[in-house]
Amino acid sequence: MPALCRLILVSILLLLQPVAAYSITSTEKMLFSPKRITGDANDMSLRSIIQLPDGRMAFITSNHLHIYNNTSTKSYPLDDSQSSLLGGYNGYHHPYISSDSLLWIKNQGRLHCFDPKCDRLSDPDSVLGKRDIDDLFVDDSGCVMMRKGNTLYYSGSHMTLPQDEGELHDVASLKDKIYLFFEHGCIRVFDRKTGKNINSRPPSDINIRHNTSLVKITDGSIYQLRNGYKGGCLLHYDPITLDCDTILNTPYALNTLMQSINGSLYTSCAKGIWTYTPCNDSLNYNKDIRTSTGEMLATEISTVYEDADGGIWLGMYNRGIFYHHPSSHEFIRIDCSMIPHSTASFMESREGMMFLRCLNSSYHIDTDNKTLHLFNGNRLHNTDITESGNGNSFRNSRNEVYFLSGNEIDIFVPRRISTHKTARTIPIHLQSITVKGQITDGNDLTFEHNQNLINIKLSILDYAGCDTIYLRHTLTGPDSDCSTTIIAPGQKRETDFTYANLRPGKYTLATEVSTAKDVSSTAGSKSISFSIKPPWWTTPWAYCTYALLLALAITAALHIQTRVLKTRLERQHREEMLLAKIRMLIDQVKDKENDTTEESTGAIPTESMDAADRDFVAKAVEAVERNIANPSYSVSQLSSDMCMERTGLYKRLVTLLDKSPSLFIREIRLSRAAQLLQEERNPTIADIAEQVGFNSASYFSKCFQEKFGCRPSEFSQKQN
Repeated sequence: MPALCRLILVSILLLLQPVAAYSITSTEKMLFSPKRITGDANDMSLRSIIQLPDGRMAFITSNHLHIYNNTSTKSYPLDDSQSSLLGGYNGYHHPYISSDSLLWIKNQGRLHCFDPKCDRLSDPDSVLGKRDIDDLFVDDSGCVMMRKGNTLYYSGSHMTLPQDEGELHDVASLKDKIYLFFEHGCIRVFDRKTGKNINSRPPSDINIRHNTSLVKITDGSIYQLRNGYKGGCLLHYDPITLDCDTILNTPYALNTLMQSINGSLYTSCAKGIWTYTPCNDSLNYNKDIRTSTGEMLATEISTVYEDADGGIWLGMYNRGIFYHHPSSHEFIRIDCSMIPHSTASFMESREGMMFLRCLNSSYHIDTDNKTLHLFNGNRLHNTDITESGNGNSFRNSRNEVYFLSGNEIDIFVPRRISTHKTARTIPIHLQSITVKGQITDGNDLTFEHNQNLINIKLSILDYAGCDTIYLRHTLTGPDSDCSTTIIAPGQKRETDFTYANLRPGKYTLATEVSTAKDVSSTAGSKSISFSIKPPWWTTPWAYCTYALLLALAITAALHIQTRVLKTRLERQHREEMLLAKIRMLIDQVKDKENDTTEESTGAIPTESMDAADRDFVAKAVEAVERNIANPSYSVSQLSSDMCMERTGLYKRLVTLLDKSPSLFIREIRLSRAAQLLQEERNPTIADIAEQVGFNSASYFSKCFQEKFGCRPSEFSQKQN
């Protein structure tokens, strides 16, 4: 019943459209400003508008794709050279944004793909893997779905489509469900994971509204716009039961369906724009568009779109693009029902006061108190008027726009202070990087040392332009810099800065945008990293080469010096060796003589011993000398004379003199023999041997030669 009442109400409005004045709507409170995004006056027929993930706007006309960054536009022809066949789609321009940020455009059997990351049209076949598909869709999650025959492929899965319900017109997703909208009005719901059909709605409106279909999901509800030869309609579906309500039914086609941030739905058409607000179930219609120039435009609106900042874009069929932002103007409405306004017109005095002139009376328009009162009861003189208008709209010197609408005056006053209640998000786009006058593609930001003159231009995607923008640029790297740029309202939303003679190394340029003077709250940021290569003569490889060459030079110099000094050193070495041998021989002779003298005296070295050890050695020497002529005097008798055990005597003599007791006795006998050979004249060897306790003269001679290096006879001759 509510749907039927709404349908009757809409029909009455359509019948009264030429003469009726509609109640206030959201679009009546909007003031649109023209946006010139392309210099080609012949390419102003807008078909679709969509915002890219990086914040730029994409405007699709009949033959081109225009990418707008708030300061400049890049245009790309939508011809067959960069497109692929899409045999299952016969509608007009339908854009999608996939999860990988690609822009897909369907138009009359062709498919185009634009990559915002590198700003170029890509071949759809290469992106999709050279698949021969009939149609392409992108659901609300950004998932790309491709139809081939009666099979729909998505995310590595697929589902089989019914063959008796016409072409698949649109796809929408809500949580884990996929909604498919077919040509004959049928709706089927599939489970995303299993691909099974879990719900369906039978066909309706067969061959009535089967031309095009657009679907939007807002606040858990599904809205569909359908067109056919009997006109267009806006439908609402319950996502669970698929029950349908008709919101709008028109005898003409509806162009686009747009969902706003506050949940309202905008539908554009050839006769204006419809606004539906689900929260209060209100439907409003506006046939005229109010502009900042004071005009009332009644033209076909091809498309409507709301960007992420809440700005409304209108694409006209033959008038270009218009833009509105809620914070740009303050809307004031003043009642003027007491005035016969059939011949009324607006005036502005030299003092800037605004008046409404009607017949012979003038009424002052008080915007502060939102009232209208008679001005002294008299008509203003022409000398007091600077500007006047004869129509129902007027723009004064302060850019305030006045509209006389029925019994009310609608006033749009430019805001001087931002009225954003929530923090804004203002994207920053890298417009270009110029190196020594040459624009780079922005992909490989590595520059040679002789390219050290870098200009970076950024676009601030603040399309409203009603706030003062503060930009803080921070350069970090081998060289650092920090600066602030202020962009006042109305100024071009771009900034550029140049860096020259930067030292080689890696740099990061961070730009923060804010609407606060101290840049305390950041509305957006952009970070750009680039590198400057060092000159080849300062690279690590160059330093390694320098070190290698230096090492080779040092090696060569050392080699030459070594060759020069080698002969001298060899000669000196031979001389020194010869002298050393002579000195060694002399020292050996002297040492031999000293040793012979010491040994011949029988002296035993006791200088390093303490008193007890010296007494012990002297007592042992005395015991041997007392019995020196006794050949049978042995170690046992010596240990007895020393009152020691034989092992104790052995350890004591080895420790003090490094000699065993038997060797100790023999050396004392030989030392005494050497002394006798020095003292006696012509001694006989046998007598000497007998005097020192040797039974055999031959054994005596052998032991004597081992100790002194010569036979006893030779020793006697040398001493005497």
